[in-house]
Amino acid sequence: MQFGPGMVCCNKYRAKAGLCCDLDAQLDCVAFESARLAAHAPRRLPEFLTSLLAVFPPNVLFVQARRGGYVDTFIEAAACYCATYPTLDERRTFFHFLAGHFTAEQTERFKTLHNAEWQRLRGKV
Repeated sequence: MQFGPGMVCCNKYRAKAGLCCDLDAQLDCVAFESARLAAHAPRRLPEFLTSLLAVFPPNVLFVQARRGGYVDTFIEAAACYCATYPTLDERRTFFHFLAGHFTAEQTERFKTLHNAEWQRLRGKV
């Protein structure tokens, strides 16, 4: 499965044949693949989630993570992804998509991980 901006289907063979999926079908594929990775290849899950954050709204992905039981992994991936945004406004906008879904502990964890990644990316650590 491959997800990317402007995709019509996560299955490259279906897309090549001109077949497409609606957003609900794509999110079903996301949920299935995320659950599969969480159960059988948890080390690959953060990278997969990071690739999804460029395509789907982060709040929708968080709801799926909560349902799938991999919230901590999602928060880690989202915090690192957010730190890659070049401007403070972009980072704040991304965070505010998620803030209403987070508990106080999750918010604190996100901010801690985000700050550490931001420092690392900018060579301040």
